Amino acid sequence: MTKKSKFSKAEFDKTPRDQIRVRQFNSAVKQVFGSSTNSVVKSVNREPTVKELN
Repeated sequence: MTKKSKFSKAEFDKTPRDQIRVRQFNSAVKQVFGSSTNSVVKSVNREPTVKELN
């Protein structure tokens, strides 16, 4: 079963937008696809060792 999209091209075209250059678009795409999910430091909940407490 397919859902009908609520997207309306006529409504979308009503909003004025600035033109962008291909270079700007490529830069944005590289930032999105070039980001790594592993680059975020994950926190670890653990008890400190005796060495760390001293």
